[in-house]
Amino acid sequence: MTVKADTSAKEIADVLQKGLGIRPSDSAIYKAKKGLLGCHDEELRNQVRYLPAYFAKLKSADAGTIAVMEPDLSVAEESHQSVAFKRCFVAPAPARFAFPYCRPIIALDGTFLKGKVKLVLLLAATFDANDSLIILAWALVPSESTSSWTWFIRNLKTAFPRVESKLMTVVSDRDKGLMAAVDDQLPDVSHAYCCYHLAANLKKHHGASTQPLFWRCVYAMTKAEFDLAMDQLRVRCKEAADYLCAPEQEHTHWATYAFNNRRWGLVTSNLAEVANSLLVSIRSLPLLSMLSSIYEHQQEKYHARRLESQGWSGYITPTALRTLKLASDAARAALSSYLRQPPISHVHQTYTTSNWSNTYTNPFVPVSTSDFPVAEWLEAPELTQTKGRPRIKRMEKGAVGGKARAVALCSVCQEEGHTRKSCSYVHLHSGSSI
Repeated sequence: MTVKADTSAKEIADVLQKGLGIRPSDSAIYKAKKGLLGCHDEELRNQVRYLPAYFAKLKSADAGTIAVMEPDLSVAEESHQSVAFKRCFVAPAPARFAFPYCRPIIALDGTFLKGKVKLVLLLAATFDANDSLIILAWALVPSESTSSWTWFIRNLKTAFPRVESKLMTVVSDRDKGLMAAVDDQLPDVSHAYCCYHLAANLKKHHGASTQPLFWRCVYAMTKAEFDLAMDQLRVRCKEAADYLCAPEQEHTHWATYAFNNRRWGLVTSNLAEVANSLLVSIRSLPLLSMLSSIYEHQQEKYHARRLESQGWSGYITPTALRTLKLASDAARAALSSYLRQPPISHVHQTYTTSNWSNTYTNPFVPVSTSDFPVAEWLEAPELTQTKGRPRIKRMEKGAVGGKARAVALCSVCQEEGHTRKSCSYVHLHSGSSI
């Protein structure tokens, strides 16, 4: 069998039991798996020394690929002959070719690595015409600081010049380092805040009953609708309304009515969050194995989507067609129906099948990671072992340690002690939808 990062101990034990008639302990299996994946300290260090050769091979396999590695010259050895690894950036050629056919929106996010190498994985992602995720670029940096994000976005602009267009939208959480880097590097680009993080803060500090009215504020199409929802929120919880009206939460960054660009249906940064969840098993691997696994993950996705798009004969993509049908069924009395215009004539060209198939025209070139020369001059980052069982999942915003028992809440006001049927809020505000 082939042992991968997501291969469970049970799968390995079953193969050993069936093939060799032995049943090792779980601890023995985990140690063997760790050795096979190259997670011992010396192999972790060696994999860093393979990176210069790996990046050179990426660029020679496809000249359009941008792969940058930067050593930390401030942490040089006394001999001045070796330097420490600091950060790296990869933007594969197929992603660079695909981006013009995707929606003009990018989500930025960062996530920790789970091994002994304490680095952060930065991601830039977008959607294709069929709502499938495309990871445009990835990087390893020391932390989510302004310096790291600035360096990442600077390389992103080199790889994808379209990022600087005034039609582009960037979605992110409100990490201070990321916000400062976006303001500095992309001054003309519309920056949308992730509404999920705002909602989580409201729920944590002001209760779950603020959620329905907050989302009404988010989706309000006019200032009048927004003001009405905000006034109702102020009646329910003045502190929550004050929080949303503070200068730090400027409405132009999260409220639909005030946003000066298109958000393409995306009000959260879950685009990059989804990418993180897809790569959850990869983040525990040594650096070279992890970087090559991300590359291979995208290679498989591109191949499958290319076949899927070539087999679709409709004018617009399957997901766009489903969305259009739902919208058409809900608006049979619309003006376009009265004028006998086909609903499909109003679909943006981004969602056409030709755009979808063009996205995957340029395939990933397979890149082997065997027989690399060792860069003796390059030192690995410091290896650290955190006490206790390593964290596998990132904590949700506003989460507290331990599992809390689920509490039944009213589906309207999100408060305890009653249901929608007996909710006083429904009777007081029966004229408004929540």
